[in-house]
Amino acid sequence: MKKKWLLFVCMVLLMPLLLLPSAKGEPVFTQSVLDALHAVPVENGYQVDRTMDLFDISYILRITAGYDVRETHLSFLISGGPWGPEVAWLDKQSRFLSRPEYEEFEDSFTTDPTGPIFAKKDGTYGYLCRYDGSIVIPFQFTGYCAQSEFCDGYALGDNIVWYEDGTGHKHVHVLLRADGYIVPFPEGIMPVSYPMNGLVLITPVYDENGRPEDVEYSLGIGNVEGQVLLPPVPCGFESGLEKHFVPHSYVMEP
Repeated sequence: MKKKWLLFVCMVLLMPLLLLPSAKGEPVFTQSVLDALHAVPVENGYQVDRTMDLFDISYILRITAGYDVRETHLSFLISGGPWGPEVAWLDKQSRFLSRPEYEEFEDSFTTDPTGPIFAKKDGTYGYLCRYDGSIVIPFQFTGYCAQSEFCDGYALGDNIVWYEDGTGHKHVHVLLRADGYIVPFPEGIMPVSYPMNGLVLITPVYDENGRPEDVEYSLGIGNVEGQVLLPPVPCGFESGLEKHFVPHSYVMEP
């Protein structure tokens, strides 16, 4: 009994040594953790042995590395640990394990197993290849919404714009393809939904102080080529165009 208790105490005392800061002061997975995962180093992370069960991988990251692990249908999102809030992700299909050097990942709504993963670093958002960690879409966005994750090849890049008087903010969206191309819409028009059958809901881009109180919320229809098929018209959220898109597609109010 005493031997078991002594072994437990030793494990608790040694656990902080499993992760060590790199020369830059950034947290990295140590070789002991990588050996446990049978990982092969690649440029932006590690490739985990395909023979390992995903449950075992999650267990090792939780117990051996001391991280919190949240499972989505496409990945494991890893955060916490002895060295701070930086997070990493482990892609289920490719078994790619990124370095834990990001502030945030979101991968809960995406339906594209090969599409980029949404990430935050140094206060801005961008997209990384889920197979090798390379940057697909530069870190240039300041906001996040559910549609920021890729579905059917598209996502909404989101920027938060604060009112001049500082009393609030609005969201300004652009339609992104998985290759990073920003679909151009006519000036003053922006998308506010995922595409459905090649169509998206659109709304005016209101001035810097938001939508005037005497103007009703307006919606129209555009396509994934950036064309306006039906100009925005006043439309309450209890009736009108959005009924054809919800719940099939989330709609963001600016």
